[in-house]
Amino acid sequence: KGGVLNIVAKKETFKDQGHTKEYTSARLNSKYAFQYGRVEVRAKLPIGVGTWPAIWTLAKNITEDGGYWTDSHGTTPWPACGEIDIMEHWGSNQNYVQSAMHTSSSHGNTVNRGGQTITTVSSEFHTYGLDWNSERMIFSVDGVPHYTYNPKVKDGKTWPYDSPQYFLLNIAIEPKITEEFTQSAMEIDFIRVYEATPVNKK
Repeated sequence: KGGVLNIVAKKETFKDQGHTKEYTSARLNSKYAFQYGRVEVRAKLPIGVGTWPAIWTLAKNITEDGGYWTDSHGTTPWPACGEIDIMEHWGSNQNYVQSAMHTSSSHGNTVNRGGQTITTVSSEFHTYGLDWNSERMIFSVDGVPHYTYNPKVKDGKTWPYDSPQYFLLNIAIEPKITEEFTQSAMEIDFIRVYEATPVNKK
């Protein structure tokens, strides 16, 4: 709408594969993958206790049922493939956004995370950033860094980030969502990737 992508979570009854759901939402997976560079995602986040929006990536080599890349590139299951959470937000902690890494060395409630307080995450657009090269990742909001991932030992368990990753955008609904919730959207103005360009040496 108006050039902005709206991913909308709604309270509505929906039947799928023999199960009745009380909420609907969406998860979008890109058909574009990249390795290294700077990412900027300008977004406005949903509001409501129980909403869990995320802007994240998975490795192109993931083995996942129905995954776009699985048949052509799938070799590695999660979390060994590597996951990059550029932005996560929980409606139960309204003014806080987080970035996190999921690898074989730490995943789920991973220790590799950091974030910052942004009081206008649901009322204004902000730019969520990732600067990724072969040595480290730096996460930021509006150019202000809040977490750097740079493990001293880089091996398959801590650093599976030497292969292309693709984008995922979604709003998950947590089990304890507030009864007052009816609908809210994550609005995406743009996603920009500035890929690293090798320098030609003479």
